[in-house]
Formats: sequence, structure tokens, C-alpha cells
Amino acid sequence: MEVKAVINVAIVEDEQEAVEYLSDCLHRYGEKTGETFSFTHFPEPITFLEKYKPVYDLVFMDIRMPMMDGMQAAKKLREADTSVLLVFVTRMGDYAIQGYDVGATAFIKKPISYFDFEMKMKRIIFNIRQRDSQVITIVSGTAVHRLHVRDLMYIEVSGHRCTYHTCDHLVEARNSLSRLSEELAPYHFMMCNSCYLVNPHYIRSIKGHTVTVGPDELTISQPKKKAFMLQFNEWISRGGA
Repeated sequence: MEVKAVINVAIVEDEQEAVEYLSDCLHRYGEKTGETFSFTHFPEPITFLEKYKPVYDLVFMDIRMPMMDGMQAAKKLREADTSVLLVFVTRMGDYAIQGYDVGATAFIKKPISYFDFEMKMKRIIFNIRQRDSQVITIVSGTAVHRLHVRDLMYIEVSGHRCTYHTCDHLVEARNSLSRLSEELAPYHFMMCNSCYLVNPHYIRSIKGHTVTVGPDELTISQPKKKAFMLQFNEWISRGGA
């Protein structure tokens, strides 16, 4: 029997009734499909964003909330995490274009219909499982590490020594830049100079010859800049996929 990884969900919603119904829908969907969900509720987006870490697979977010609306919150979320799946839960139906701008996967209208929820969740779960299948294996001495590509921010290469910078730890191993480039090509990693391969999902800003990847600032070399910017713009034009 296949063991499925738990799906971590954040619900950013100020209406308790909607929170309870969403949690019931997740439970019902899990019983029907064998999926397991762990969810955390945030009654307003400021708390959610304050100490955000990219540990969630899926975020349900209301649009109309006090202090900060869902669209503003989504823009800030995308500065910290470009890969988490985002679903707006709203009574308002005129946010489709703005939702596209922040990479929303789906909209669920209030009052929530379980039938609509289930139809949307089928595609969402497919996307999550497809992303979870993207794993690379790294041999470091006698240890073997399996890293999800989604957790890998960038790789630093010095000779044949590589440091894999993930969201929460470092892994050191021996490899060559040419072999790494070939292995990570399907995941659109980009070379900003001869020392770094960057996961575009973690690029927060590009200014001049500096690219901010997660919390770190890396140098874009002059010889690599044109190709790097071309790759990044093509990736953006495909919707970050």
C-alpha cells in the first residue's frame, strides 16, 4: 500500500464558520481519497506572514479580511514563497485577473460547496504530488540524502565541492558543475555565475548584478548576466513552471 506524505495546509481566514467548513471538507476528502492533511489556522494574514517559513503545500486564503486583504497578503506571500499552491476562498467573483498575477491555483466561492471543493482539490492534489516526486539523491561520504527540489534554494560550487542550500539546512557533497547542470535542467535551475546554480522559485529580486535568493544575495557575473536574465524571463513568461 502506498504511503502518502502528509499535506501541510494553512487556512488564512477570519470567519470561523468558513474555517470549520473547510476543515470538514479536508477531512471528508481525506477519508474518500486516503490523503492526510495537517492544517494550521491563521485568523488574519499579518500573523501568517510575520514569521513565514515555506513549510506549507497549500494555502487557503480569504480575500476580504481586516488589517490586510488577501490580495495584498498574497503578494507578500509570493515574495517569500513562489511555489506554495494558493487557493482564494471568497464571496467575490471579480478577482480572477489579480489572482493570476499572484499565481493563484484556484478560487472557491462562498458559501462553499463540497462538490466544487472536491473538483478543485483533484487538480490541486495532482500538482502537489507531481511536485513531491521531484527528488534528487546526494551521496555525501557514507551518508545518502534525498532532497526535494522544491526545498533546494541554490547550489554553491567550488571545484568539485558542492554545498546544497535548502530552506533549513546545508548538505555538502562532491559533484561537478556540468553534471549538476544536466541533472537539474528539468527543474529550470539557472547559473548566475560560475559558482551558483539557482532555483528560480526562490528568487526574490534582481537588482543590477545582484540576485536575492531566499535570504541570501548572490552575484550575477557579467558574462552570465544576459543568459541568466533570458532564462529567468522565459521562466516567468511560462507562469513560473
